[in-house]
Amino acid sequence: MIGNTDLRRSRRESHRFVPTPVARLRTLLLTVCIAVLTPGIQGAAAGQLGDWHQLIKEARAASTSDKVRRVNEFFNRRMSHVLDSARWGKKDYWATPREFISGGAGDCEDFALAKYYTLRKLGVPIHRMRMIYVRMPELAMAHMVLAYYPTKDASPLVLDNFTDAIIPLREREDLLPMFAFNDKGLWRNALKPDVVSPDRLTRWREFRKRVRS
Repeated sequence: MIGNTDLRRSRRESHRFVPTPVARLRTLLLTVCIAVLTPGIQGAAAGQLGDWHQLIKEARAASTSDKVRRVNEFFNRRMSHVLDSARWGKKDYWATPREFISGGAGDCEDFALAKYYTLRKLGVPIHRMRMIYVRMPELAMAHMVLAYYPTKDASPLVLDNFTDAIIPLREREDLLPMFAFNDKGLWRNALKPDVVSPDRLTRWREFRKRVRS
């Protein structure tokens, strides 16, 4: 007579999955592929991060205008533009600079934020830079760029991942500024002195916590 314990054990064993030879082969091939590809992916990521650190090291002594140009070109020419849904499986995700550079791809927010943090590391004052959310009516889309202010009252220069050209915002008729922010404030009207705490922007607050961690 089979006891209750033995009966439960027998039922579990009867439903236990036993991989077929084909399944075992597939698993083995997948394991081999991961083992072969992972070092290459990690190596590429390490290379990108190494180049980023080298940029920061070499550009420290450059003029501010040269720093802006070199940082803009570094990200525009090395990183690919891809939507968050494809890169992260999320509708909207702000990658840290390290995540962005390691992955080699991101969306407009990732480009703007990485440029901002890189220029900060190069000593460019925070008050000279703002991330600006804009509308692009011709493309019916929202977009983010980094704005650099050469002087307090100047029209900001636009660092845009869609172009290497760095030109004043007033000449970018394709962009309609919505709001702007940096570590010091949130401008609900991007071009006017209507500044409040940047912590009101939840995604920005969460992003900064991840950068610091």
